[in-house]
Amino acid sequence: MIYFETRVSVPEHIVAQIGYEIRHRFLDGLKQEMRIAPTIKFNIDEILLSAIREYASTQMKTCEGWSLTADQAKTIASEMRANRKIMAIKEFRAATGASLRETKAFLENFGEDGVGEKAGLEFLDTFV
Repeated sequence: MIYFETRVSVPEHIVAQIGYEIRHRFLDGLKQEMRIAPTIKFNIDEILLSAIREYASTQMKTCEGWSLTADQAKTIASEMRANRKIMAIKEFRAATGASLRETKAFLENFGEDGVGEKAGLEFLDTFV
């Protein structure tokens, strides 16, 4: 059982999809309300796309202030599940810049001593 705070967020691709739908409806509404020059519509569209991508990329799960991409979390969890604690520590440190002491203490919160099938699954569940 994990006893620390996590922030669960909507996956990036879902946030982006919602943003794209809002953008589409906004531009359709703008087109119906007024005739705008194609270059103005293009500029508005580019601004909206940029905002959607920027916001969607910020939607990551965090735990105790640490954020990982899904690929990083999968790599670390794989090392934990294979009982390769030192490799899991190295991967976590490389991904986060955490100290050895911080990393070891953090990973030991998962499963039994931070290694094994249960630890890897709990870790993966926390970050992906």
